[in-house]
Order: sequence, then C-alpha cells, then structure tokens
Amino acid sequence: MVKVFVDAIYREFKIRGAKERFTNKEKSEYLKILDDILIEMNITKCHVRDLDNEFPGSSSYLIYLLQANEGIDFGLCQYYKTWFNEKGMQRRCQFNKGPIQVNCYGKITKCENMKKYSNAKK
Repeated sequence: MVKVFVDAIYREFKIRGAKERFTNKEKSEYLKILDDILIEMNITKCHVRDLDNEFPGSSSYLIYLLQANEGIDFGLCQYYKTWFNEKGMQRRCQFNKGPIQVNCYGKITKCENMKKYSNAKK
C-alpha cells in the first residue's frame, strides 16, 4: 500500500513540475519545500513527517525517489537503495553481498559499512 500511496504523490510531484522549486535553494530548506508541496496537493494535505502515521516508511521512500530519480540531494547515501516487492519494503547497501537488509535508511552517519564507504569515497 505504501508503494501505491507514494507513487501517487510522486506522479503528482512530476506533473506539477515541482522539482523546479528546489532550484537555487539551500539543502536545509528542502524538507520545508517538500512540506509545502505536499500540503498543496489534494492527495495528502500533510507534512512529510505525517506520511508515516498512516503508511510507515512512506516518507523515506518518497525522499529516496526524489533523490534517486529527480536528482534532488536530500543527503541520502549514494550506495543505499530501496524498493518494494511482494515481501514489502526492501533496503540494501551496495557494500552488502546477498539479501541483507540495512538499518541505516540511507543516513551516512548510521552506515553499517563505514570502512567500505570511506574507502569508496577516495
């Protein structure tokens, strides 16, 4: 259900051309801008943090889609991936081999593979 919900928000985001609202703005303003966009949409009329109340995981998935597909840098790790399948939300790190879930949610400060991450950045 989260995927359907977030995909509807994401489609509306693209239809409205909302990506342009992030142009020439500070990264620290991105969540406020996204809040404003969500409130303007008839789909949610809520803030980013409120999305998870009804559909847990939806805010992180929306932010991941915006960064991965639209190039809006919310500061997620470039090695983090998330998607949905029949088992639900899947989270992986490029550094893990096999189907190992990660709990960093794309936050570099919570990286479970910091040594590999640091070496890859060089």
